[in-house]
Amino acid sequence: MTTGEVSKLTGVPRSTITAWVRGGLLRPAGGSFGTRDPLYFDAVDVTRVRAIAAIRRAFGDGELARVAIAQTLPVLTAETAAGRISEFALALE
Repeated sequence: MTTGEVSKLTGVPRSTITAWVRGGLLRPAGGSFGTRDPLYFDAVDVTRVRAIAAIRRAFGDGELARVAIAQTLPVLTAETAAGRISEFALALE
């Protein structure tokens, strides 16, 4: 999926997704930031976008949110590796 498609799917503005990529919160499945190549995101990336957005809604953009995001993203990676990502994604909706 492109940045625009992820934006439509999650309700997170494209500019915010791009900022999260630039800041290192998201690592798209394909493409290169800063080139003319579009960024491509997979289902795990979409779940990460939803998780980051949910944390930001709950905690704002201060230090508490940064800590919560830092602790959540590794869990998402572990859940994905264990094949439980869909259960986690449903809990965010």
